[in-house]
Amino acid sequence: LGEAKNLPPYPGPNKMRDCYCTVNLDQEEVFRTKIIEKSLCPFYGEDFYCEIPRSFRHLSFYIFDRDVFRRDSIIGKVAVKKEDLQKYHGRDTWFQFQHVDADSEVQGKVHLELRLSEVITDSGVVCHKLAARVIECHGLPIVNGQCDPYATVTLLGPSRSEAKKTKVKRKTNNPQFDEVFYFEVTRPLSYTRRSHFDIEEEDVDKMAVRIDLWNASNLKFGDEFLGEIKIPLTVLGQSSVHEAWYFLQPRDNGSKSIKPDDLGSLRLNIVYTEDHVFPAEYYCPLRDLLLKSADVEPVSASAAHVLGEVCREKQEAAIPLVRLFLHYGKIVPFLSAIANAEVNRTLDPNTIFRGNSLTSKCIDETMKLAGMHYLQVTLKPIIDEICGDHKPCEIDPVKLKDAENLDNNRLLAPGNGVDHDVRYTAVSSFIFLRFFAPAILSPNLFHLRPHHPDPQTSRTLTLISKTIQTLGSLAKSKSASFKESYMASFYDFFNEHKYADAVKNFLDLISSSGRRDHKRIETPIMLKEGFMIKRAQGRKRFGRKNFKKRWFRLTNHEFTYHKNKVDHPLCNIPIENILAVEKLEEESFKMKNMFQVIQPERALYIQANNCVEAKDWIDILTKVSQCNNKRLSTYHPSAYLNGHWLCCKASSDSAAGCSPCTGGLPANIQLNVDGDRETERIYSLFSTYMSKLDKMQEACGSKSVYDGPEQEEYSGFVIDDPQETYKTLKLLAANVHTLEQEHAQYKKTKYGSHRGSYSCYYNGTRCMKLAKDIKSYEPIPVCIPLKTARNSEVLYLGEQFVALPVVYLRFRLPEITKFAAEFDLRTFDPEGVILYAESPQNSSWFMVGLRHGKIEIQYKNEHSVKITSGGKAINNGQWHCISVDELEKSISVKIAKEAVMSISSPESLFHPIDGVLETKLYIAGLPRPVDSLVKSINPRLDGCIRAWNLMNQGGSGVKGVIQEKENKHCLVEVERGSYFPGSGMAHFRIDYKSIDGKNWTLSLKLNIRPSTSTGVIFALASGETVPLSVAVVDSDSPNEQEIAVFIENVKVTRLKSVRLCYPGHLEVELEMSSSEVQIKANSFRAVHYIQPPKMEKQLSILDAAMEGQVDTYVGGIPDVPVSATPVSAFYNGCIEIEVNGKGLDFDEAVLKHNDIKSHSCPPL
Repeated sequence: LGEAKNLPPYPGPNKMRDCYCTVNLDQEEVFRTKIIEKSLCPFYGEDFYCEIPRSFRHLSFYIFDRDVFRRDSIIGKVAVKKEDLQKYHGRDTWFQFQHVDADSEVQGKVHLELRLSEVITDSGVVCHKLAARVIECHGLPIVNGQCDPYATVTLLGPSRSEAKKTKVKRKTNNPQFDEVFYFEVTRPLSYTRRSHFDIEEEDVDKMAVRIDLWNASNLKFGDEFLGEIKIPLTVLGQSSVHEAWYFLQPRDNGSKSIKPDDLGSLRLNIVYTEDHVFPAEYYCPLRDLLLKSADVEPVSASAAHVLGEVCREKQEAAIPLVRLFLHYGKIVPFLSAIANAEVNRTLDPNTIFRGNSLTSKCIDETMKLAGMHYLQVTLKPIIDEICGDHKPCEIDPVKLKDAENLDNNRLLAPGNGVDHDVRYTAVSSFIFLRFFAPAILSPNLFHLRPHHPDPQTSRTLTLISKTIQTLGSLAKSKSASFKESYMASFYDFFNEHKYADAVKNFLDLISSSGRRDHKRIETPIMLKEGFMIKRAQGRKRFGRKNFKKRWFRLTNHEFTYHKNKVDHPLCNIPIENILAVEKLEEESFKMKNMFQVIQPERALYIQANNCVEAKDWIDILTKVSQCNNKRLSTYHPSAYLNGHWLCCKASSDSAAGCSPCTGGLPANIQLNVDGDRETERIYSLFSTYMSKLDKMQEACGSKSVYDGPEQEEYSGFVIDDPQETYKTLKLLAANVHTLEQEHAQYKKTKYGSHRGSYSCYYNGTRCMKLAKDIKSYEPIPVCIPLKTARNSEVLYLGEQFVALPVVYLRFRLPEITKFAAEFDLRTFDPEGVILYAESPQNSSWFMVGLRHGKIEIQYKNEHSVKITSGGKAINNGQWHCISVDELEKSISVKIAKEAVMSISSPESLFHPIDGVLETKLYIAGLPRPVDSLVKSINPRLDGCIRAWNLMNQGGSGVKGVIQEKENKHCLVEVERGSYFPGSGMAHFRIDYKSIDGKNWTLSLKLNIRPSTSTGVIFALASGETVPLSVAVVDSDSPNEQEIAVFIENVKVTRLKSVRLCYPGHLEVELEMSSSEVQIKANSFRAVHYIQPPKMEKQLSILDAAMEGQVDTYVGGIPDVPVSATPVSAFYNGCIEIEVNGKGLDFDEAVLKHNDIKSHSCPPL
């Protein structure tokens, strides 16, 4: 965060402002600068680094003004989209501030489904009915500590606005609404029969649906706006169905915003890194090559040294290298090797280790990581005193203020003389020049101060830093050798041998190789401190506030909290009493960013200020307590409230944990290194600078065959042994190429979900994947084409939405008319509603359906209620002619013109009113949940009808409707099975636990015939994780795919096939429990499992998930973070599935995408 300029002046006589900036992930503040007073161009000079622990959409920067009453008001903001961060990577950029108001500050997304259906009246006019389903929202902002959201759904037209409202969902920012709203829309079609039919006409293409999210408030100021989306009905297209996730947008109120230039600008330097880290085995070859660097002769031919040669900045190579070698305990041999090489190349001993070399940068980084606690003990108290006293110490006469005196400002500090011994010069270059001096100059970068010092204090620290650098050089020079003449008299105080000898003794002490007595650090080291919210422990008095703000402090000895920063501790928790530190589920207290510090007697529940701070506290507390002998292996992820644990419902407060504790970290208060992540970072650097690796290979070849002067284009490389260096370069290129292929495969399978913001997709287009060039995109290949031709004369019955039937007709006929229906039916579905008719007041109704494949009739009127079925099963996929006729005193049902049922009916089904028989008739489905059915029935029916004649009125205009809507057209040919077209999934709730609730089993039988080469077949999801998924996975070979089983993002087993996509069906059986995984197929396939220790680890993860609530998905995964599982593409092809011995009927799913066909599949 550099500086802001040209801020608008304060509207008053002073004009100046007191400003500070914040860094936000979306709207969550994660960092705040200090306040710069009385300036319209404040300079901050603040550096902020963090690991981002969650998904985000925007990285935002807000600038605030604090007035004389200490009230903060927003001046403006800068918001950078996540996908745009790389555009500004590593360079200073000026951003214009944007206007901010209550209607523009939105976050979160909404899951919406729309459907447009036709209602055909007796006049032949088609009346459109819009069903809008608000399914759920995710990531809504928390306003004033609470979120009680509701949604309003508004249909907007040129001359109308109709609004409806959902129920309020209390205390959640991820509400599940699942409510449907219906709107009447009208539009005349070409087959309107009566020209005199007068009705207000609206053009559907000019209409839109707006969803507004609100936070219900009890305050007098009204409900708070959370965001809105506006969807034109043109998105429905030919399908008349649209389902998608939408990011909430600011309110579109048509008001003019302030010009960006009026609010000023902000200078930022953003460095954003995103790595996809694979399991450790992927990195073995590259990691081993790097770790051998210290043993390579010469070291300039090693892989680590080559990385330093090709990187643009030595620092970007040094950071991952040092952390990797530290992690594997090989840092000292590596530093010794590269230091010896640099000493041999140095001609002037006075410049040793003073250049910008890989050696100097690596030693700098090592001292930072290993010596941070030393700075805390030695420098922090002095720097705190300097910053607290705020005294002027200027000694440059040019910079003295009028009221300052040069003699009073002189700094009194120890010094020493010059010693030209190169040993001392080498060590002091790092300790004084590269360690102490930078820490004094910029204490905020070394975690000694929270913010960059103010200008006066910064100048004081600069002068001290200059002195420290001179001490490190053991200078005895007189004033003539100083760069600044004003320093000459100042250094006269330090030209004594006693100071030089003291510095030498210090350097001898810290460089002695004979010291082996590494003792435990006895001095308390401040590791982290700050305000957080804690939950009171053991207090039951009524009326006491349960959550309180406290100042927390962590040292290497104890964890304490205080009422205020300067107060005595209210509670001391020795480090040895910390048994575990884990996240606390949000549902426990309806609060985000909570974690728990588990002690022998109870847990302390704490809420951090933001997600970054929560992760930092969890990490550092875990590190300092890692060596505790009594650390727990299991814990409760939810709180103990109202006499039971919310997670496992156990009633005893001392019950053993129900989830495994997260993996351990190194028992070291300075380091937390992930070796695989650092290797991935090094791979990314090699991949970025591959052109330089190629150039370096050319340089090796040139040096091997050319003995003349060094060519200029190769002069930038240090190559002592061309042949050895060339061997290393070839190995590096091969390892980088292998990892590039793994990344390409990951990206190819990590596409697909148009549902969610987390999944990777290209321009929002479905069914796209990364091409071989890893730059462009191409369609997912179809390996087995299916016959998907449709007949526009045949109506598909399976296209249903919630309770809305496929077609709705309204008849007004002469009173002598009797109920009559005739049609041809084709289906494999054993159960569903074909026709449903009712009177205008819903007092009488009549239903024709299927149960167990046989025709079933149910009806009710004022005289009787009946249900009957008969005839043979007709769900064999063949066409059957069915007729239902109301006769004088009975109802006749015929199949293929042969009577199969005759139901006595003493009175007419429907009674005329005022000489007119008015009837509402629905094709496929029920208009609403009908409680009065004699026997409940699943209304969904996967089937087709043709040649319909309803109420003896012929086609009744239905053909005209379906000819315009392709989704209502039926497939020409089908066979038994279920069809997933690669655009949606089905959701089930299945209990996998045994009767006693102690164990779980999963037995999966699949009969599949994939049509495309990649897609999720089966998955279990829990929150934002995917504990288990089974997927078809493509390979680089066009004729090779595999069935892969993943536990979270680790592939635990795979069943490889030369041709998984082939005309026959593949039968796969998967058996899983907490202790084993078994997979097999109906024909020979190569089966591979990961190593037993890794399998055991992954099964423990799955076992922990199965102890809680998991949701079952077929054909895809829900909206989860991109790192949750490697494959997110929707499955495309035919499938039949059994789970724990029971076949899944997709008509019984909790939620099913409309394009899925439950009981039919197109043939090859």
